[in-house]
Amino acid sequence: MTIVSADNCGKNHVITKYSPRLICMKGRQRMLSQNQERPSLRLIHGEATEDSEANEAILDVDPIDIVTDAITQACGEKALLLVEHQPWGHTHPIPLIAVVASGVYLIDPLLYPDAKVRVHGDGLDLMVDGVLKPRIAMDMDANCDALLATIETGPMPEVNMTAVYCLLQSRFGFSPMAVDGVDIASLRGLIRMLKRKGDLDEHARERLHLDLARRLTRVSAQREPR
Repeated sequence: MTIVSADNCGKNHVITKYSPRLICMKGRQRMLSQNQERPSLRLIHGEATEDSEANEAILDVDPIDIVTDAITQACGEKALLLVEHQPWGHTHPIPLIAVVASGVYLIDPLLYPDAKVRVHGDGLDLMVDGVLKPRIAMDMDANCDALLATIETGPMPEVNMTAVYCLLQSRFGFSPMAVDGVDIASLRGLIRMLKRKGDLDEHARERLHLDLARRLTRVSAQREPR
């Protein structure tokens, strides 16, 4: 099983479980190289690109809907999606899963209009307007573990899995950031990731998507704000 951490520069950092140079963070399956530095405190600097009416309008839109619509328009049938599916024994659904040629993507859309978004100094949590948001990283940890377990027990256990946050923050300029080893991408950056070339042909994507759809339960419960 290979875990791929995708960054905003369009490169892949492929990490295998069996490398002796790896360290495991708090027992999590997502691992970092010993040479990889934790991200320092970074601020998405404000450069207004939309007016206040546009920012107000986006508040009424579900961030998952924004991302799924963008992926569908950009990738068409080359990206097979699962929206809010919950693994057996898991307490909450995985926001969005995309199956594309380069593997499986676990996507967590984040929307904080008019807010200052930072990565906390230790690189393990996100801060929004100075408020620490530990639940975001906690949810991602649980979702990564659950989806990895599902993939590893399925018909294609060696497929690559990429975990990424998609920050829908159009008011701010973007700089590379990561939370606890999981990269934060803009919507445009996410689309570039999903369009990467890979080894999964149409048949393989459909087979993997069908298996995940069968074993993950569709959930339509109201989401709590984070």
